[in-house]
Amino acid sequence: MCTDCLFREDAYLKECSATVVGLTDAGGVMLDRTVFYAASGGQPADRGVLTTATGDTIPIANASYTDPARPASTRTRSPENSPR
Repeated sequence: MCTDCLFREDAYLKECSATVVGLTDAGGVMLDRTVFYAASGGQPADRGVLTTATGDTIPIANASYTDPARPASTRTRSPENSPR
């Protein structure tokens, strides 16, 4: 399933409703839609928070694009989740 990248239509959009569609092996959260811009071409990724239906917040320190067709060794990982 592809994530709908809402920032492509409105770069100033600051929030949206989204559904968690999966988790990555590295502990990442996959959403059906997002306003977070992923790190790319030297531009840093957006940071922010996800707010759950119960009001709990989950800090997002990095957004990355994961392409399941690419080998895991070439996928972008955040420094916190990289193997040591």
